[in-house]
Amino acid sequence: MWKSLRAFEAKHGEHHALTHVKPHNRESTEEVVVVLNKYPITVFEQIRSSAFPAYALITFVGIFAPIIALLQFTMPGLPWITTGLAAVIWSFYLYEVLHALWHENPTTSWKTWIELPIVGRLVKSVYGFHLIHHAHHRSNMAISGFFGLPVPDWIFGTYYVPEKLPLDNHMTMKRSDYPNPPPPCKLIAWLDSKVGKQGE
Repeated sequence: MWKSLRAFEAKHGEHHALTHVKPHNRESTEEVVVVLNKYPITVFEQIRSSAFPAYALITFVGIFAPIIALLQFTMPGLPWITTGLAAVIWSFYLYEVLHALWHENPTTSWKTWIELPIVGRLVKSVYGFHLIHHAHHRSNMAISGFFGLPVPDWIFGTYYVPEKLPLDNHMTMKRSDYPNPPPPCKLIAWLDSKVGKQGE
């Protein structure tokens, strides 16, 4: 099981390396940090690394197939196979579409909406949710969540969207304003340590 998780973790790591958000002078003690923001996907390498590999849908169907089969066997009067497979495929599709939208260039699409007086705060939290995941990859993991809501992040304490977002490349911010999410709950920290040890 850990081996299959490591393959996805490697893909996730490659995607983050190409679409990072990090302070240029992280180790410096200066009050102002320069943020390097490669988050918007603009080049082919970023596009290639942002989507799951072609076999991933088959893997996800394989993971959920025993559960779907058990439900169909125990409750044969309900269409578990059809609806179960449709739900897995829809979740996969929703993830890919939302992930592509989150990585749109903010200057061409998101920034105008973020600056609106009424809906701007909501739009900022939606865009910032995944942007902050790229600044701190152990936070904001539930991209598609449940019907678009990051319920798992709320439950496990990994949800974090700060007041100020590093939207532009080479943007300067006060060090105290740079996003710094709280650590995840003990269960998530333990799971991270197990996957990390298996990868060594």
